[in-house]
Amino acid sequence: MIGRTRGIRFLSVLCCAALAACSSHQQQPGELSADSRLRIAQAAEEGGDPELAAAMYGAAAASSNSDATVQLRVASGLARAGKIPQAEEALRLGLAAHPGQPDLLRAMGLVHLVGGQPEQAVSELTQVLAIRPNDVPTMVDKAVALDMSRHHAEAQQIYRQALALAPDDPEIRNNMAVSMMLEGRLAEAEAQLAPMKYSEASSERMKNNLGVIYAATGDTGESRRLLGDGISAEALTVLTRAIPKLPASSAIVQ
Repeated sequence: MIGRTRGIRFLSVLCCAALAACSSHQQQPGELSADSRLRIAQAAEEGGDPELAAAMYGAAAASSNSDATVQLRVASGLARAGKIPQAEEALRLGLAAHPGQPDLLRAMGLVHLVGGQPEQAVSELTQVLAIRPNDVPTMVDKAVALDMSRHHAEAQQIYRQALALAPDDPEIRNNMAVSMMLEGRLAEAEAQLAPMKYSEASSERMKNNLGVIYAATGDTGESRRLLGDGISAEALTVLTRAIPKLPASSAIVQ
């Protein structure tokens, strides 16, 4: 349920960097350029041929292994195709040529996050924040990784820092609420989202998360009003039973 608008806004992140890097590969006469391979791969994706797309992305990565822009585009395409190890390898090639480049590091962190390696993601995103300490999207990415690693208190500290820089971002507040819910701090989680219940800025995901919080606290009427028929009573019961519940007196004040 953790919002991925920033943590994880993965595919757009991988495509957005515009880096000036020269390829060490010498193109032979008649050989497809990396850009041509990328265009073919994109067309294959759109045509519903993920295997051809993955093959062309891989060829583009191998032919331009020192071009960071190409590696970012390749990693994005491979991730869309579900080829997480290959996406990681493309970014590794880019980082070998451009050690410490923050866009590549962030992309690698997001690949590890998507691939279920949040501890590794935390390490890489920490390196990005050492270079760009007020990078709000990367801050939120790191907090998501910490939540996935069950370090909820550390995640919430970062969410607060991000909210100080972007106070009007509802998705950060949503992530904060989910983090608190996962820690069993239901009253505080509700307090984060309840004021936005009727706001136009409130996303469907936020309303669903608030509905789950209400169900966990026993307010089934308000929960069902928010959730509608999107989840069965049985599934909602299973979900709420998995949420830890702390006594009100044990809530951590930060």
